[in-house]
Amino acid sequence: MDMMPQRSDLSRQSLKEAFARLLLVKSIDQINVREIVNEAQIARSTFYRNFDDKADFLEWLQNDLVAETSGRFIGRWNHEPDFTDFYQYASKNRNFMRAFLTDQRWPQFVDSLQNQALKHYQELLKGAQHEVPDNFLAAFLVGGHVNMFLQWLKSEHPLAPAQMAQYHRRLGENGVLQSLHLFSK
Repeated sequence: MDMMPQRSDLSRQSLKEAFARLLLVKSIDQINVREIVNEAQIARSTFYRNFDDKADFLEWLQNDLVAETSGRFIGRWNHEPDFTDFYQYASKNRNFMRAFLTDQRWPQFVDSLQNQALKHYQELLKGAQHEVPDNFLAAFLVGGHVNMFLQWLKSEHPLAPAQMAQYHRRLGENGVLQSLHLFSK
């Protein structure tokens, strides 16, 4: 009985990876179920056992990726961003993330990821300062983090994950957040 969930998980992972490879060479609208299953080397029946159609697959994939990615970003103990864990994860999954996050290949996914980060930052900032409305400060911070991450993701010779994490912390804690007295030196 335990084989079915494992087999299903493997099939879903294969579909996810296949979709990422296809997304690097085609627009999301040009990719169909047949191409996804052929690239994943699984039967169409396996796809339809897991999903109703391509839209259902994309909804699952988006939710799964947002949860997985944001889970790496949100700190484990104090809910502060964990940039080191995030960049280590991103480095291991670099090609995969490039497919989903760069060159406007899947804007709905990028929007969903940014909205998740905005909610997290707004919760983190709630009542901590009164100089800038929390929603504006959260938008500023998330925009900066996302653009810095995308720059790293697009780079042919990316900096090490630890170095990128250090830059994020330095710009956040020693920059904007310190100027608002949210972190002291």
